Amino acid sequence: MTSGTKFQTWRTELINTLQIERKPKQDSLYYELRDADRNRRLNEIIKSADDTVKNGTQKSKQEVLFTFDASTPNIEYRHRFKDSNETWLWYRLGFDVTHIHGKSVDSDYKFEVGFRKSNDFNESAISEENTSKPILVDQETFESGYQPLRAFRVAGLSDKRELIRDFILSDGNRWGLEPEHGMLLEGPPGTGKTELVMEICREEFGTVPVEISGPEILSRWLGESERILRERFEQARSNPSKVLYIDEIDSIARSRGKSTQEYNAQIVAQLLVLLDGLDTKRGESPVKVIASTNMAQLIDDALRRPGRLGRTITFDPLSGKDTLAVLHHYLEEIYRNQRRSESTSDSSRAGRLSSDFESFVTDANVDRLQLPDSNRHINDILTGLTGAEIEQIVQEGTRYADDDSGSSSTPIFKTKHLFKTTFIENRRECILYGNNAEAGRSEFASSPVLRISPEQGEEQVKQEYQKFLRDHNKYEEGIFRTFSANEELFYNNEDKVWSEVWKQFRTNRVSPVCVYFHQYDRIARVADYSPVAEKIIEAICERLAAERNDTSPPILFGYNSESNSSSPRLEDFSSDNTN
Repeated sequence: MTSGTKFQTWRTELINTLQIERKPKQDSLYYELRDADRNRRLNEIIKSADDTVKNGTQKSKQEVLFTFDASTPNIEYRHRFKDSNETWLWYRLGFDVTHIHGKSVDSDYKFEVGFRKSNDFNESAISEENTSKPILVDQETFESGYQPLRAFRVAGLSDKRELIRDFILSDGNRWGLEPEHGMLLEGPPGTGKTELVMEICREEFGTVPVEISGPEILSRWLGESERILRERFEQARSNPSKVLYIDEIDSIARSRGKSTQEYNAQIVAQLLVLLDGLDTKRGESPVKVIASTNMAQLIDDALRRPGRLGRTITFDPLSGKDTLAVLHHYLEEIYRNQRRSESTSDSSRAGRLSSDFESFVTDANVDRLQLPDSNRHINDILTGLTGAEIEQIVQEGTRYADDDSGSSSTPIFKTKHLFKTTFIENRRECILYGNNAEAGRSEFASSPVLRISPEQGEEQVKQEYQKFLRDHNKYEEGIFRTFSANEELFYNNEDKVWSEVWKQFRTNRVSPVCVYFHQYDRIARVADYSPVAEKIIEAICERLAAERNDTSPPILFGYNSESNSSSPRLEDFSSDNTN
């Protein structure tokens, strides 16, 4: 099939008709070709055409790769939150692919064209300009590359997205140097480390990387863990992305100086061999290794040197515009479902957004997102959370909307439902101020750790913390959290316990944090024969001893214990107020 309109001609007409902003030295459009199962296939089709040219079986780059019908596009659009409190409209036009390499294909194959606009446009303008002739896409169309259609599964994190994409795509040819082959992503659970790597690989290669979880490697059989590692490296070498992603690497690569298990040292040694030299960087199929952890301080130092996992990207809890971008992402999912339901006959029970939320989704209007009876903004409350926690808050809020709607009316998700969620209520309760503190000097003035008697409890620590905030008036408010080792915590493994304890000390990089450990003396009494209790104390001490920038807000800790209780590691930090 050779008759039709050349894609280059059609593309120019589309950009002119829709007044799409032209980019210097870059295509203004984004592309993807999907099969019937929605898998990305454009990169694969281009590569196969490149191979035929190299082998001499294709005569010219003007030979047609595929054709599509431009007469009746499927039009979808999404609102995306910008850093400058604006929204962009991202449009996606879906066209039926009729032929690939001259052979007819299933009608479910779609060629998708995406573009960004700052305002709406008349959708009928597309149909008016479209031709009934098929559009012919040849190999020359993508000779200098193309921009893959965005997946939009991860909101915010634009700076980290570019760093990871640059690492994955860089080959070092521009400067004649060997490219980097290893990267470590560190940060609390739920901050988007895994999702971001998966999304970038889907966009750039049409597939996910070879993935392995650290605990999945562990085996009781001698040499089995090392064999699994070698096998995964070989699988990554033949994967289109050439990326191996190791999740929870801290579970298999802990410092050999701190570990007494011989098998752990053997796994670390195998990783070092695979990351070094020819085993990773050989030939035309070098493997890029990306590892993630929420306990980077435990990883063997030899793995983190340049040439191995040399580059580190830190994923902090969300702050500023990233917080709003993540909230916008989940609210926009509701808005898209609302639009889809309005186009069908069964829309009576589909959830809707209130006018406040809808204005935020479509116009980035944040002025109406304030706490009821308060001048505090939703961004102040959500700062310091992870993307997973914000998703959970939105899900809980929709349940309150369902409860309010009853069985007869359409549920409407309002700001009051979001602020009613348990998580936000707890966040509101843990904000303390120094302007109503009692007189006197704070016990925290001389030490970041305060020990009190069991009878005094949480209120005593709060009072001392408020005095601290009053004396350090550069902080407008402080975060206070209460934590106790309940029975459920003891059923977790030691790594999970460590993560849960460190989560209590998370900061928003603006306000001080004070954590009060309820019934700490019970943990101290069983630490000698309980690995979980020992891990709790170890995690607290390491968090308090962790190095911080001088400009970062302080982290304080209060606990209850009898004055004659034995907890020498905490007493090294402690200010004693048990008398």
